[in-house]
Amino acid sequence: MVKKAIGICIVIFGILLIAGAVGLTAWNINTDVTAGQVNEDLNDAVIRIILQNTAEIESNDLGTPDFLPGIYTPDFTPGGVKVEEPELDAITVDDHDYIGILSIPILGIELSVMTQCDDTSVDKAPGRWVGSPYGKGGFVIGGHNYRSHLGKIDRLREGDLITFTDLRGNVFNYSVVGQEILNANQGNELRDKEWGLSLFTCTLTGNKRIVVRSLLKDSTIINPPNTINNK
Repeated sequence: MVKKAIGICIVIFGILLIAGAVGLTAWNINTDVTAGQVNEDLNDAVIRIILQNTAEIESNDLGTPDFLPGIYTPDFTPGGVKVEEPELDAITVDDHDYIGILSIPILGIELSVMTQCDDTSVDKAPGRWVGSPYGKGGFVIGGHNYRSHLGKIDRLREGDLITFTDLRGNVFNYSVVGQEILNANQGNELRDKEWGLSLFTCTLTGNKRIVVRSLLKDSTIINPPNTINNK
């Protein structure tokens, strides 16, 4: 009788574990799907602004802009420093500000990018952690590891294309160089002026960061912003 009772308890416990795992998986899938649906709505709003801005640009030759991507940007340090780089335009959608569209063709990803990357809003879309595409390296975008967000960036390989388009319709094409893994407390190493754009997301365990490094391949500047001091 005792052995039988123990066997029944083990079976029940096993069923509970399976049910819990199924429930967790279902929750994760639902969260991922919801994040993807939210992003599609955001993209529509952001893309409309980009199209409006590019439509306002005259078709004639604009000549050489006052600045070019690649101007000097001071190294990032904790607490913030004054960085001489153009401020990116932003659009407010549902009380959050967005600066452009991140596209990764090989992964079939097109994501709106928020002005900031923080725990309170990154579930909606990836965000700029620091920097700008107009500075000399150090543009960093981070996001959740949802498959519909940045959860598949570990599949990127050398030479893969990443594109960022700001609200003025300026396009920056980056070529992937490689990947590295950083600890959660190595935020200072995320920004490195050697790289044009870095993308990062959490590993499955959440205690480390997958960082994809890329270099600026080319850019199309049709409507340059003004250069101002940012903190």
